[in-house]
Amino acid sequence: MKLTSRAKTIRSVSFSQRARHYQLAAAMSDAPRDVEMFLDLAMMFERLAEEFARTEARQRLVRT
Repeated sequence: MKLTSRAKTIRSVSFSQRARHYQLAAAMSDAPRDVEMFLDLAMMFERLAEEFARTEARQRLVRT
């Protein structure tokens, strides 16, 4: 039995996709409170995507 596994790589693309999903959820929601919550979540994931993109760029520069 193998106890170790590859670490799952989190990429900025994953966060960007989540942000888009929350934006879609906000557009489809009828409740103003839900719209606000979904847009807040979308903004948070957009920021995470930007931060991860910067980190990924730095890592690529270090590797080369």
